[in-house]
Amino acid sequence: MKLKKLIAIVLLVMLTMGVSTNVMAATTKDWVVHYYKELPSNVANPVYRLSLPYTKSGFQSKCNSISGSNDRRVEVTALNLGGLEGGKKYITKTGTSAVWKTVEGKKTDVEFKFYGTGTSRCSAMGKIYTK
Repeated sequence: MKLKKLIAIVLLVMLTMGVSTNVMAATTKDWVVHYYKELPSNVANPVYRLSLPYTKSGFQSKCNSISGSNDRRVEVTALNLGGLEGGKKYITKTGTSAVWKTVEGKKTDVEFKFYGTGTSRCSAMGKIYTK
């Protein structure tokens, strides 16, 4: 009888770990932007849109690489829920951002827009995730 209880507990723990892993995977998304002044936007893809589930704890972005003209940057906005507190956010170097929160809090997906800009070019990639 004790063996059956032990097996049941082990299976429950394994199931719980599997569920939490799946939840974490769904809260991180990659983004990439490539802006080149000379190329049409449908070729250079300066805009990247994605959505993440809303969380009151906020979001963070990690920029893995960024290159381009001296004034290159990635502008980040939330297209719904009143936008991001404090307005647009700007990524200008690699590393992890501060925590970003939306103005409104609703149980819906947050639509993010990443936009590469600069005098002549901007290429960047990273990920955004829920806190």
